[in-house]
Amino acid sequence: MNRIKIQGGGFDVYDLKIFLKVKMNPLKAEYLLPTHIGGLLRDGKCSVKVLETKDKWFGVTYKEDKEAVVQSFKNLIEDGVYQEELYSDLY
Repeated sequence: MNRIKIQGGGFDVYDLKIFLKVKMNPLKAEYLLPTHIGGLLRDGKCSVKVLETKDKWFGVTYKEDKEAVVQSFKNLIEDGVYQEELYSDLY
């Protein structure tokens, strides 16, 4: 898995707000960050650095994906990677 670090002031939530207002099937709609970031790069509004990590990404695209992702997070909690109450250290 790679993480993306965006540098510059080009990433604006304006497009995301427009996306959220458009009437479409919410089960099929996707806000494609790579497409948005590609446009920012083309326009010279940001630079991107890919940061390597050994972490594994878990995605839920379909309802059938949920069980495997829930189990994966349970395993991460059991292994001590995450606390059961993720934000408990902020209280």
